[in-house]
Amino acid sequence: MIDRFISGWANFIISKRWVVLLLTGIIIVCLMVPMKNLYFDNSNEMWFIPGDPALVKYDQLRELFGSSQYLVIGFQAREGEETVFNKETLQNIAQIHEFLEDHEFVLKVSSLFNYQHITAEDDVLTTSDLIEDLEELDGTKDEMLELRKIMDGETLVHDYLISKDMAHTVIMAKTIYREGEIDHQVQLINDMNVFLESLDLTGQGYQIKYAGMPVISENYLTVSMRDSMTTLPTMFVLTLVFLWMAFRRLSGLFMPLIVILGSVVIAMGCIGAFGWSLNSLNVFLPVLLIAIGIGDSVHIIVEYYHGIDARIPAKEASKKAIHHLFIPCFNTSLTTSLGFAAIATTHLKPLREFGIIAAIGVWVAFFFSVTALPAILSLLSPKVITRQKSIHTGFIARITNQITSFTLNYKIVIVMVSLVIIAISSWYTSTIRVDTNFVNNFKEKAQIRQDMLYFDQTYNGGYNLEFIIDSGSEGGIKEPAFLKEVLRFQNYLESLEMTGKANSMLDYLRKMHKVMNNDQEAFNTIPDTRALIAQLLFLYTTSSPEEDLTDLISFDERFLRVSLRVRNMPTSQMQELVDVIEAELNRNYPTLKAEMAGDSILWNNMSVYIQEGIIRSFSIAFITILSCFFILFRSFKYGMLSAIPSLTPILVAGGVMGYLNVYLDFSSMMVAAVCFGIAVDDTIHVMNRYIATRRSGGSRKQSIHRAVTESGRAIIFTTLILYFGFSIMILSSFMPNVYFGVFSGIILVIALVTNLILLPAIMFLTGDKK
Repeated sequence: MIDRFISGWANFIISKRWVVLLLTGIIIVCLMVPMKNLYFDNSNEMWFIPGDPALVKYDQLRELFGSSQYLVIGFQAREGEETVFNKETLQNIAQIHEFLEDHEFVLKVSSLFNYQHITAEDDVLTTSDLIEDLEELDGTKDEMLELRKIMDGETLVHDYLISKDMAHTVIMAKTIYREGEIDHQVQLINDMNVFLESLDLTGQGYQIKYAGMPVISENYLTVSMRDSMTTLPTMFVLTLVFLWMAFRRLSGLFMPLIVILGSVVIAMGCIGAFGWSLNSLNVFLPVLLIAIGIGDSVHIIVEYYHGIDARIPAKEASKKAIHHLFIPCFNTSLTTSLGFAAIATTHLKPLREFGIIAAIGVWVAFFFSVTALPAILSLLSPKVITRQKSIHTGFIARITNQITSFTLNYKIVIVMVSLVIIAISSWYTSTIRVDTNFVNNFKEKAQIRQDMLYFDQTYNGGYNLEFIIDSGSEGGIKEPAFLKEVLRFQNYLESLEMTGKANSMLDYLRKMHKVMNNDQEAFNTIPDTRALIAQLLFLYTTSSPEEDLTDLISFDERFLRVSLRVRNMPTSQMQELVDVIEAELNRNYPTLKAEMAGDSILWNNMSVYIQEGIIRSFSIAFITILSCFFILFRSFKYGMLSAIPSLTPILVAGGVMGYLNVYLDFSSMMVAAVCFGIAVDDTIHVMNRYIATRRSGGSRKQSIHRAVTESGRAIIFTTLILYFGFSIMILSSFMPNVYFGVFSGIILVIALVTNLILLPAIMFLTGDKK
């Protein structure tokens, strides 16, 4: 029945080839239309499904205290100058401050230019400008020393706004928040760069450093777009080169492009039609579809050339290719799509979307491989098709012809060495840690990494771990007992090795308490009465300060915010820090209702979800695909044998990652999914050819030889094409793409070796040698 269906399918496709090609063109054009809806989004929140606990806290932080996204600009004294208190330096800070203050995407700016120090006289609290009028500054040594003297006493902002040695300061710009958008952040950074270039600060001897989510967003977009405009085209060209080297015919060069380009257009069109965004994950979906398209189309073309070599007309050779490979290609598409569908079970929204679109792309590639591709092949004139020596008698053919004897003679050695490698790889794989810190996705020499290192060294952190602390009632932040407990907790946070300055309203309250008592250090504490706390806050409000504390206190005065500077670190280490803090809260602050929020918590949850997702999705994929092996091959033994070359490449790549201390991230999931699919595809083609020969009466040796010579050639072609195509990604500026190139290459080579050498060696050990 299945044979009749496939024969009927082949006859229909070839007899109606012009109709098939016309419909293919119409489908592609129609799905190009939704591509106009594509947009790029790499915001933190886009990774999470609505209702995620970390996202809820993230939104709560914003609702209580406003936007939590800041652009931080680091400014340091020039070489030869001890401090930033230099008239030219202060003028540059003022110009940057005013530029940011006037920018449409900036809500508030804090810097030395608008810093106000708190003083008191005759029981009147005042906030005085550090620099009342920049134009009136003469820049004399005495003036600069006076400014430094004032800031020496402003411990409130030491290592937060300015370093203790006064050689470094920051300009902090609070940016507007737009859900699911980063275009405004990118525009802000672009505008800022243009403005800084107009000031020629580098020429003046200044070094400017950036930190904050706007910078990360801009770098992600810039690098992703640059890579997509350079790496992908280069990879595409390399793919064409190796297709030519494999087939030495224009038909072999351009025919796979039908499958590749068609599946890419339809997949991207589906993203637009579903209203989903492009992001740093799915922007490289074409890479996946190149791999899938090459895999299907090369097998079809090689089979077609087998027919041509046997003097079969193009039409019949095309039908033969469909008839022989419809089932294997269907099976590979089924297992690969199931593998991608398993990714859709993760908690991360882009990975879910990626799994769905990738599964669709797999079936599109299959559809084009058994329709449009053979339809075009059937149109080729036999007169222009000559014997393909590169396929049948070339170097690769000579290699595949020797594999059977080699595996038979050295089967025990091959299996024993493989077992040792698998055991070692399994141990190292168990040591892999997860990291989704966006900053660490850039190369160490990248400017964003160097800038973050500067903030770590100067301020012990360049971004914040946020705490939402609930007093329990409206106006509760004025309760002395509550505030003293928060202060004790804040002091604990600042004492940790990987943290810097904490910023909260407690610092302002203590400062006010101190200055209202003749600046006596003994009063650098939380007042003992609610009335005094309320009075100090009221006096501060009436002094018309630049900092109105709305970023630190909720409107109903129930919630208090503590922002803690933390060093840049892998999310696994951040999770350890979070665990330590939570344990401390539970042990020594049982009455303090504190919840952590912000970007770092989102990153941590991403790590947890990726770790859980890899275990869940890979387990689902493996169980599902193993079940498919049993069904497809109608044999428990063949199903178990097929699992070996499918799993081994992933284990070996994982072992290399563990040995090199490479962290696991979302790109690793993509590598594992893509290459697991390729390994499974190779296995299915080899096993399908082996089983067919075996069941038709061939001996074990004859069956293995046919499998490795016929299917093996196509597998070697696809491996070489994809290996060198993927390898170009090591030139990327984006570490996930570099790792994609490195580890996909490893998996491809190991998949080739396990399918053509290890699998036959195991087969020889399970029965006769004839």
